[in-house]
This record gives sequence, structure tokens and C-alpha cells, in this order.
Amino acid sequence: MNYSKKGINNKQHNIKSTSKHLVSKTRISLFRFLIAFFVLVVIVGVFAGLGFVQGLIDSAPDISQIDVIPTGYTTTVYDQEGNEIEHLIGAHSNRVYVTIDQIPEFVQKAFVAIEFSRCQTIHRSTYDTSYINAVMLV
Repeated sequence: MNYSKKGINNKQHNIKSTSKHLVSKTRISLFRFLIAFFVLVVIVGVFAGLGFVQGLIDSAPDISQIDVIPTGYTTTVYDQEGNEIEHLIGAHSNRVYVTIDQIPEFVQKAFVAIEFSRCQTIHRSTYDTSYINAVMLV
């Protein structure tokens, strides 16, 4: 600090200086404006995101209206006594629908084990690419 007479006069001049005062006020005003603008952008972004999600939810079909059981099964024809007469099989329809409780537990675990072993043998970049492709399809 310069406490000489000239130093004190310069300090008083700088304190009373209109140009320095205006520059300081301008910087503070600009900073406040940028903060307010940033807060406004964040608020608008949050509401836009919420509106987008709400629009997706509103446009999604009701799950009770969707038939989640795949079509294309084997058709079995029975006579009057309940005896099986014929199996009608079309293209890609040689299958019979069963629920999860009708599948033995060891078969369920076998499917999981096979898929898990496939996951471990896939090269990491291919695995990441699969995730990216799945996200892009959604």
C-alpha cells in the first residue's frame, strides 16, 4: 500500500471515479443477468423434459389393450370325445404356449446360464455397440 500523499490522493480519485464505478456496476449487472439467464434455461429445460415424459406416457397405449401373448402357435384339432385328430402347423408356428410355472426350474436356469456365457464371450466394444443400438431403436 502506498500511504504517501500522492498515493492517498490517487486512491480517493479512484474511489470517486465515475468511469471505474460504471465499469464495476456494468460487470455486476452482467454477472447477475448471466446467473438469471442460466437459472431460466435450467427451469425451462426441466419443464420441457417433464412435458416430454408426460407426452410419452399419455401417448403410450394402455397395457390392458395390448395382447402380449405372441401369435403363431400350433393349432390342435379334437374330435367330439376330446381325442386329438390333427396338428395344423404354419410357417414359424410350431410352438405351444406355456406359462413360466410350467417350465422346470433347471430349464429356466439353463437359459440364463447360456445367455450369461454369451455375454462373457462377446467382445466389449461389440457389447457397448449393442447397447447403443438398443437405445437408438427406442
